[in-house]
Amino acid sequence: NALFLEANAISPAKAQEIADLVIQAGGDCIDGGVIGAASQLTKGTFTVLSGPRANELENLGSLGLAVEVVGDKLGQASALKMMNAGLFHGLTTLMLELMFGARGWGILPQVLRLYERRSPGMLGQLAPLIETTSRHGDRRSREMAELLEAFSTVEFSPRSIATGRDILSEMAHLEPAKSQEWSEIIATFTEFRQHGTS
Repeated sequence: NALFLEANAISPAKAQEIADLVIQAGGDCIDGGVIGAASQLTKGTFTVLSGPRANELENLGSLGLAVEVVGDKLGQASALKMMNAGLFHGLTTLMLELMFGARGWGILPQVLRLYERRSPGMLGQLAPLIETTSRHGDRRSREMAELLEAFSTVEFSPRSIATGRDILSEMAHLEPAKSQEWSEIIATFTEFRQHGTS
């Protein structure tokens, strides 16, 4: 049977629904998830795969793509992708809120220095996410919504993920005045990162 790779950022249940449609049409489905920036597919980003035939796509490595089979069940790769998104989008929204408060107190540069001192490298890891929040906030909000849907299947309703979803959605649809305020905060963060932490 023909193979179909589903690699969008969707919940395991949605991945299973798609797999069912593919199977009904006479094909087989492999669940996948891209971990990292799509623009870096051959430079650190990797793709996780799961499903009964997932190992058949391991040869994508010969094309320069990093692939890892993480399980033999459909939905496992999607769940891993969701958990990755939850961590980094959650850290991003927490950092954005903290920076907003720090700016209000007039201590944003000092707070950034403190964070870099306490957790060296953390700001550098979050920088690509923070600096592109306005541009990608809507998509990331949808990913957090998918994660909430995924958690509903294990009878758990995390509050911080719902809050992160709402913050990202708001960031993507800010009024001009508020958008400018957030842009100034992110610009301060970016300048701090570019000029070092000393």
